[in-house]
Amino acid sequence: MMLLEDVRRLALALPETTEQPHFALASFRVREKIFMAASADDTRAHVDKADVHAAVDDDPAVFGQLRRGQLLLGLEVDLAAYDADR
Repeated sequence: MMLLEDVRRLALALPETTEQPHFALASFRVREKIFMAASADDTRAHVDKADVHAAVDDDPAVFGQLRRGQLLLGLEVDLAAYDADR
């Protein structure tokens, strides 16, 4: 299991990463480009430009498609279901 605080620590350890609000969500950016955001309830991470289909096929209980209508935006990770040792 991972918590948003674990994700935040890992994200902010990456070079040039900053945390900024994105509407009501926490977002993580490099040079103003968002690569990850937290869900509104802080239980899921939304990751941009991930290999969505491979991750969902690997473990659909943890990974899902992040969509806006028909548009695939990225990967959603259920933090409670994610094994931090993975």
